[in-house]
Amino acid sequence: SRSRSRSRTRRRDHHGDAPGDADESGRAERPTLAQLAGKPRRARKRDRADRERREDARTPREWGNALAEQALDHRGRTRRQLAPGEVKQKANFGLTGVLNEDKRTGKLYNGAVVKWSEPADAATPQGPGWRLYVFTPGEDAPAKVFYIHRQSAYLVGSDADIADVHVDHTSCATQHAVIQFRIKTEALPPGSIEQPRRWIRPYLLDLGSLAGTTLNGDRVEPARYYELLEKDLVRFGRSPLEFVVLKSS
Repeated sequence: SRSRSRSRTRRRDHHGDAPGDADESGRAERPTLAQLAGKPRRARKRDRADRERREDARTPREWGNALAEQALDHRGRTRRQLAPGEVKQKANFGLTGVLNEDKRTGKLYNGAVVKWSEPADAATPQGPGWRLYVFTPGEDAPAKVFYIHRQSAYLVGSDADIADVHVDHTSCATQHAVIQFRIKTEALPPGSIEQPRRWIRPYLLDLGSLAGTTLNGDRVEPARYYELLEKDLVRFGRSPLEFVVLKSS
């Protein structure tokens, strides 16, 4: 009879009000280490399962209210309060273009990575004037005319999708050369108080092409600017086309 009464007492202790049950506010109290040490393992597992069940039963509104009261986001960081009239910025999943940037130049041109970047003194010509006349061998009339005064740089190459001046020849590289407009400043003698004059002039830059670029019959060095003057003759690669630089009055 004594053993039966002891077992009934243990059952009442196990199934009665145990540490870890919900209090009057509905929140579960975490039992202390001393209380857990005096409870059997099954009872501790049952209390843990009941606590997790109560937490899972909380609605999203209750979770949101709890986070709002703590002024923390889902990562535990302090939330920044919006100013009056400020609209919360939405997530932007668009392309930034960082992956398409060239590590050396970091520039995109016509949707492709280019081999050069414009210098600090790059400028667009003022008004019409500079033209590029294309002649074929044995012909007196130009086959084509490029008006090179609408932008600061013109890419020369064999890729018609990105090149401003398309040269359809196997020896011409995809990005062969560049005609870059730059500001040229007049050189004054030392001690002069006059303001130097400035002009916007075209320059030729070879982009390290294999077949090279010639200016008036001489091959130019790659990655070096050469000023273009009127009636200069330029050839790209081994193409038979001759490009003559002229300026209208």
